[in-house]
Amino acid sequence: MNATPPQLITPHASAKKRRGVVIVAVLVVIVLLSLAGYQYADMTLAEYKASENAHRLVQARALAGSGVHFAMAMTSRTANLNNIEGNLWNNPLFKDVELKGDDGKVIGRFSLIAPPEADDTAGQVRFGLECEAGKLNLNAMMKLDPTGKTLNGMLMKLPIMTADIAAAIVDWLDPDSEAKAGGAESDYYSSLSPSYRARNGPIESLDELLLVKGMTRELLYGNDLNRNGIQDANEMSDDGGGFSRGWSALLTVHSREQNRDLESGTLVWINNTDLKQLYEGLAQYIGDEELAKFIVMYRQYASADVDAALPKGTTIGSLANYQVKFDRRAAYQVNSIYDLIGVRIQRGKVIYTSPLNDPAKLSELLPGLLMYGKLADVPEIVARVNVNTAPREVLLTIPGLTAADVDKIMQTRPRLSATETTPEIFDTQAWLVTDAKFSANQMRSLDMYLGGTSQVYRVQAVGQLTGRGPTVRIEAVIDTNAGRPRIIAWRDLTELGKGLNEQPAR
Repeated sequence: MNATPPQLITPHASAKKRRGVVIVAVLVVIVLLSLAGYQYADMTLAEYKASENAHRLVQARALAGSGVHFAMAMTSRTANLNNIEGNLWNNPLFKDVELKGDDGKVIGRFSLIAPPEADDTAGQVRFGLECEAGKLNLNAMMKLDPTGKTLNGMLMKLPIMTADIAAAIVDWLDPDSEAKAGGAESDYYSSLSPSYRARNGPIESLDELLLVKGMTRELLYGNDLNRNGIQDANEMSDDGGGFSRGWSALLTVHSREQNRDLESGTLVWINNTDLKQLYEGLAQYIGDEELAKFIVMYRQYASADVDAALPKGTTIGSLANYQVKFDRRAAYQVNSIYDLIGVRIQRGKVIYTSPLNDPAKLSELLPGLLMYGKLADVPEIVARVNVNTAPREVLLTIPGLTAADVDKIMQTRPRLSATETTPEIFDTQAWLVTDAKFSANQMRSLDMYLGGTSQVYRVQAVGQLTGRGPTVRIEAVIDTNAGRPRIIAWRDLTELGKGLNEQPAR
């Protein structure tokens, strides 16, 4: 009997062939984990870059803010202004100012830029400040004439202004609710959607004029899209009218004129009833005792035109030898500084002439008298237009100024784009008499509209980190506020572009 040999059975002999599922699963898990890790690393890197960019943006904004505060420091102290070589309007001092860290390395820099003059065909920005007093102050003109007639007449002299828009602006500002012809009051604005009411009082920003009937952004701001004052490649006019900054370049609500000196010192009150105090103040601030004596005499006695014939038997007296009598009261007031030009005073048989009648003395004394003298004992007067910085379009709106007068002003005064130091005669409006030869009579009529000093400035500060990094542009309005500067407007223009590096298209 043949026996079947036993079969050797191995442990895996009966198992089916297994597939590499586990290996595939492991590989899939590894891939997924790798993708998750990569995505996490990518997100972490993105967050790091975003955090770094945000940090660098904050640094660039701080650099721009430093530029604004630098401008505040330079304009709020007489000593700082006197130490500037050049002028505030176009000066290398305000270009690429470097700021260093604790290690002495340059962190970044800032520049202060301002729009070019209207007739600057090169169209290059200035490195400096913009004078807010060189614009027509809407609120000030309404304060000067609450009826709005003066403001309406001045607005009508602006480029492309219409009678309806001028009337609507005056209606928005005047205190009454009666609409002028072509204008609008709250009954019109209440019918709009959304509805609102007319301000009927001083406005706080030029942007508010966009609410006025007929006003458009193009009229107010022109086609200067990035607000840097020059025409860039994307700022072409749709109607072929050329580049324009709009009425915003000519109008303001921020200028002011405090009746005190830059550092809060008391000015000499010309109409002070205490004549001894008046005399001492004039001698101290103006530095001329003869003029101080004459002004006290003017307050005490009636004056006469110097062109009138001398009475018989009279002689010309010397102010140097005249003894002022402070016990005699002041019977007359000085209505205008220019009243002291071209006059004389008779005391008995002696004639005393104003030191300002002498052209040499006029150039020496009139600037100080306008700078340190005040006619009213009030803390602030109605803001006037700075004749030293106002563009031609603004000067043409001034009542009493002809086109020929404006041409003479533009030809006589220094250009804003000049880099050399401005002569001291242009620190006030005195040069209108001494250099431009405006008569005292004409200056009396212009006195309420034209000044010669600045207390409020607009500045654009561009801050940029060293190397490749973000650039921030800040626009601010600075009120020097008698030596205690404050920021009264602040706007971040970064989204509109650098403003500094764009090349003009003209």
